[in-house]
Amino acid sequence: TAVNNHSRVISFDPSLSDSPATPYDDRLCAYNVPPEQENQPANNEVIGLAGTSDRIWIGESRAFFGAGPSAISSFVPDPNSCENLLNFDDPQALASQRLQYCEPGRSAEQDGCIEKFLLDGPLSKSKVVHLETDPIDDTVWFTDAGGRYLGHANPDRDKVIEVYALPDSHANLSVAGGLPWSLRVDDGAVYFGEYGTRHILRFDKTTATFDEVWIPVATSQV
Repeated sequence: TAVNNHSRVISFDPSLSDSPATPYDDRLCAYNVPPEQENQPANNEVIGLAGTSDRIWIGESRAFFGAGPSAISSFVPDPNSCENLLNFDDPQALASQRLQYCEPGRSAEQDGCIEKFLLDGPLSKSKVVHLETDPIDDTVWFTDAGGRYLGHANPDRDKVIEVYALPDSHANLSVAGGLPWSLRVDDGAVYFGEYGTRHILRFDKTTATFDEVWIPVATSQV
């Protein structure tokens, strides 16, 4: 179990200039993902990242093989929320950093906070890894390293998180099924690679059905 595993999202703006008067590169902006509670160890373990027209979305796996639910979170990028020199060893600095999780019922646009959607209930064993933006409606798709679901996040719906059960469990792989990983989305489908089984799944967005594309390999070690 990771302790104080803090995550950051870094942006780089090549149109800016680096000032010699600052101890960091001014073209960089660090958005620090806060710990859950003051004085508690952080373990956001952000892997996935995607951008929509108004938000940055992150996948918080929260201990890749550990207990506890992971989360899909998002925030509105604002240079005023940057803190490039945050001292992660200082509990008071963590508690007072500009970017915090939103209070219940509040949004990223309202408060400049990180809006978090936990994958709880039947999704509590899911571990979100990679994200990709849908070119049709600016929603976000994500893969579940637990090998159970393909996920879809849409903050404009009452039910923000939707999931689609994968067609097989790959029970011969004891840790995480086929280990779904990278994904791409076009107008009609979502494609993602299963790292553990060496093949590609295609999800048809219209029919909500899956097809498998087996990759020819000489051995199981590829």
